[in-house]
Amino acid sequence: MSEKYDRVVMDKKDLKNKFDKLTAEVKKHAEIDNVVLSRKLETEIEQLEQKEAQLHQLMQNSAL
Repeated sequence: MSEKYDRVVMDKKDLKNKFDKLTAEVKKHAEIDNVVLSRKLETEIEQLEQKEAQLHQLMQNSAL
């Protein structure tokens, strides 16, 4: 009985360690993905602002 219990306890600890390691990996990858997506978003916003400025300038020039 004691051996089975000890084995179950060890298995539980092993599974917890594996779970913790996997969740840490997932979190790390999610953080990296968030950084990449944030940079892409910043680039898209900059491009949008440039296009808006060009459109505004075009509209001002055509109103003359």
